[in-house]
Amino acid sequence: MSARAIALLLLVASPAPADSSVPQKRPGAPSASDREAARRLFTEGVHLYDDGKFGEAAAKLERAMAFADEPAVLFNIAQARRMNGERKAALAAYRAFLTRKPDPPQRKAVEQLIADLETPDAGAR
Repeated sequence: MSARAIALLLLVASPAPADSSVPQKRPGAPSASDREAARRLFTEGVHLYDDGKFGEAAAKLERAMAFADEPAVLFNIAQARRMNGERKAALAAYRAFLTRKPDPPQRKAVEQLIADLETPDAGAR
């Protein structure tokens, strides 16, 4: 799935994940300015991803999560971490995504990515 297609995912607010390796948001509902900051950071993250700057993209996306806790952003973080060769961080984000959004359209693909990353000789890409 392309980063642009990922950006079109419906974002639904949910409670913060329990996994400490997954970004956490500020307490309370996001304000309008928080949601705007999240949108801006998300867009910047997608552009960095498209440019192949996966580590920088993941960092921007994680900052977006701090402003507005959106489960779909976890998927994007997982993709960026996976493409950057960060297996453990990618696994944590994919698992958090499926915990927070149990029936996404791409569930089978995410489960396959998790299985691939759990394989000892799995590649980063």
